[in-house]
Amino acid sequence: MFSKTERLILSNQYTILQKLDPKGGWDRAAKIVQDGLAGEYGSLTDYIFDGLSEAECRYVNDVMNMYDALQRPYVDAKKPIPPEASFPGFDGNNETKFMGYARFLRDDDRWKFVKVTNANLNSHFPTASFYGPKLEAWDKLGRPYPLAGANAESVLKA
Repeated sequence: MFSKTERLILSNQYTILQKLDPKGGWDRAAKIVQDGLAGEYGSLTDYIFDGLSEAECRYVNDVMNMYDALQRPYVDAKKPIPPEASFPGFDGNNETKFMGYARFLRDDDRWKFVKVTNANLNSHFPTASFYGPKLEAWDKLGRPYPLAGANAESVLKA
């Protein structure tokens, strides 16, 4: 529940946003908080995720680093990247926060160059059991960069 003061502040912010972005639907949000429609408060934050811990962020970066290492020999040799070395992404149904972070990193140009299986980075399958063994295999090798030959094969088969 919001106090009347909090509702006033939020309502004013939504009203300002409506002036700046008339097509953004901010007038609906202002009406919700002005009228104290507590049953609708959840709709105001549907797009705000719980977030990722440092360890979860590191995991996503590690997976993307591994695919960069797998793809680098092909890029350097100006050869096409084989499908098995393309980054599948994360499952949109069960790993939404990982998929969202991977998209953020790609859109922020950090991993723009990593070839992906599909542009929206939705693997359509849970990836924890898929990436876990591959990351372990890469760790055992000392995380070589680039990752080529027998080392790449052992990681991809893990």
